[in-house]
Amino acid sequence: MAIKKFIRYPDKRLSVKCELISSITDKDHEVWKNMFDSMYNMPGIGLAACQIGILRSLAVVDIGDGKIEPFEMANPKILYSSGVYVENQEGSPNLPGVWAKIKRPRAVTCLLYTSDAADDLLCVD
Repeated sequence: MAIKKFIRYPDKRLSVKCELISSITDKDHEVWKNMFDSMYNMPGIGLAACQIGILRSLAVVDIGDGKIEPFEMANPKILYSSGVYVENQEGSPNLPGVWAKIKRPRAVTCLLYTSDAADDLLCVD
């Protein structure tokens, strides 16, 4: 496991559509572990693979609320987002030192592959 360097905006890799995952490999599991290490070092609650220069549709999340365990995602797709929004102060390791108030849906439902390569529905409130 390793802490990876974050690429800096305006690097074009941050706006490129990532490669979809057809099957989860040992390399993907290694990338997820490195992503968790990198995210916890920020600190943060979520990280996409493109943020460390890997153009595959992988992400990790740890909300840190004790209700939901940290999890890995491949090919996440938002199916539903609530009409209720919450505002939080957010930053990005790709834009160091920049913070802004961001409104996001209070709840989302996503379709994704989990680390065991199964289709999964995830509802986060």
